[in-house]
Amino acid sequence: MPTGWSMVTGLRVGSQVERNTYDSIAGLLDPQALVDIFAEAYWSTLSADLPDDTPSLTAEERIALRWAMIHRFVTTQATDPLDPNQESAE
Repeated sequence: MPTGWSMVTGLRVGSQVERNTYDSIAGLLDPQALVDIFAEAYWSTLSADLPDDTPSLTAEERIALRWAMIHRFVTTQATDPLDPNQESAE
């Protein structure tokens, strides 16, 4: 998995999938395609909403889980734009 370097310590840090990462990748390919690939490779991790013991997951499983969680959020946001929990764009 990709590794970054801390600008403060110079030590390696694991990558983290965030919403801006999702948006960047979604501009290149269909995000559902990655969900499908991750679901096939890590089906037990993605079958539940959120495992109780995430530190026991591998880095790859955590990235797959994070991608799936963001994808669910984005998909829900797209299908329910008037969700009262979302802030108004005004």
